[in-house]
Amino acid sequence: MMKSEIRKMMLERRNTSSKKELNRKNKSIIQEILADDRFKRAETVAIYYPMGNEVNLLTLMKDHKRFAFPKVEPDGIHFYLFDPHIKFVKSKFGVMEPPQGE
Repeated sequence: MMKSEIRKMMLERRNTSSKKELNRKNKSIIQEILADDRFKRAETVAIYYPMGNEVNLLTLMKDHKRFAFPKVEPDGIHFYLFDPHIKFVKSKFGVMEPPQGE
């Protein structure tokens, strides 16, 4: 099976899950991350802004750590530290990311 076929199959499975099932899975994943020693020791954590039925990692931001978000730029993906005063913008791919040059 090709990578694109697996991706399509997994997206279909995720998008057809019930709200209750998605919430249960989201809570379980967040609990696993919070319990992980690597997360506990980390000072800075890279996370993404969720789309659709993706796991909502934004709840991790209650922890007193620095969080960095990815931004796709012409020369690759770069991570920018979260600043609550900066408003995220929607990229051409529909992904919420830090604005240009932030």
